Amino acid sequence: GGNATTVHNGGNTTSVPQSLNNGNVTSVPRSFREALFPFDENRTALNRRAFLLGLLFTGIYVLTFAACNMPLNVFTARFPPFAAEFIRTVIPAATGTGFCTLSWLMFPRERRMMPFAFRSLTRLSVIAFVILQLLLWGESDAQWTIADFFARFVIAPLFMGQIVSLWLFYRHWKRLA
Repeated sequence: GGNATTVHNGGNTTSVPQSLNNGNVTSVPRSFREALFPFDENRTALNRRAFLLGLLFTGIYVLTFAACNMPLNVFTARFPPFAAEFIRTVIPAATGTGFCTLSWLMFPRERRMMPFAFRSLTRLSVIAFVILQLLLWGESDAQWTIADFFARFVIAPLFMGQIVSLWLFYRHWKRLA
């Protein structure tokens, strides 16, 4: 139909979604990187939508950390401090990633949306961290507090989200190849 292009790759016939080839590619992308970052005119619009989706992911993570805070504090009250902090970081991050993964189902025509959203969220987080560190120059206690906040509440969700989104996209790409 109008949403897919039939491609003959050797002896195999493959239907490539319009979102991956934009009607201009004559073969299935051979590399994972080529499939994730093809050259196309719609990249700016994709980045804009992915940035907004990344902001939605931020809200989801904030809500999951807030919802899990009290039950996990009670649950980990008798744990050693390192184990308690690890659990209070990983469980909400995994829960939020699970909710964010539902966006994979929301965009069936554009499978690059979720990896791009986490990429834009990572960029935004790095920029915010650097700006906050520069603004607090000379205030070592405040700088350590910001670093602790980012270590607990930013790195784990971004890492898990990137891994899951790239794994989902890789599986999608392998089905096409």
